Amino acid sequence: MQPDHAPRGYGRILDRAFELYRANFRTIAISALIVLFPLAMLLGVTQVFSTRGLLQLFGTLAEPSQDAFLDQYSQIQSLSLLSNLISPLFVAARVYLVACLFQLAPSMLAGSRPGVREMLRAGKSRFLWLLLLSLTVSLAVGTATMFLLIPGLIVWARLRVAHVATVVERAPIDKAFTRSWSLTRGAFWRTVGFAIVLSLLAVVLEAAVDSPAVIRQIIASVNSPDAVFQEISPGWKTFEGVLAATATSLIAPFLEFSWFFYYLDLRARNEGMDLVVKAGEIAARNA
Repeated sequence: MQPDHAPRGYGRILDRAFELYRANFRTIAISALIVLFPLAMLLGVTQVFSTRGLLQLFGTLAEPSQDAFLDQYSQIQSLSLLSNLISPLFVAARVYLVACLFQLAPSMLAGSRPGVREMLRAGKSRFLWLLLLSLTVSLAVGTATMFLLIPGLIVWARLRVAHVATVVERAPIDKAFTRSWSLTRGAFWRTVGFAIVLSLLAVVLEAAVDSPAVIRQIIASVNSPDAVFQEISPGWKTFEGVLAATATSLIAPFLEFSWFFYYLDLRARNEGMDLVVKAGEIAARNA
């Protein structure tokens, strides 16, 4: 890959993320399924059962049996509680996967093709730093949002690449904050725009993976307008949860690679270096 020193547009950044993912798809996909899928499946299944149960509950409001209503409501509350208990574990698993991806991304961009074992071990050194930084960023954004939405959005955008900096530059939390704030100076709207584009793309990709469930619901809705409130089999609910977990597990690496390349693009713009050259420099320093 020849460096051209030209700033990338959104499309080129996303293309690079896809190319890197595709070049290492087997290793990344297996790693994501090992690290993320089990918790994503538990979370997805419990959420589908609770959401479907709540919709079905709305359909039973006119029925005379209050005992059945209360019993179903109790089950939904239990599922919601279980989902809330799983969520922190899922977040931690995703943070570990991100640490693995960012730790090896520069060397993969330079041509290295790590195995699954190497990928799974790569995140150990930066996992706790990244987890602590993620919690700190969430606290900072939440605190800023308490005053008004705009300050919260500004803090979120200015700190959006801190998680990349803390891994690839091995930066402590304070330095990662400083780096992100510096790199995103003058790029607030660009960062927000990139996040919106990436979110829309994620919705499309997840819908593609979830298409069997989506198609089934469309067909059911055509046959019966109130199909969304009708009971479906536990097997199908489980299948929907598994599909959602698969979509999350396979698409998450692409989303994180996109932010990695966005970070490199910001460095290219601010430091006058092509992102490929910058990635090679980072990989050499971390070797």
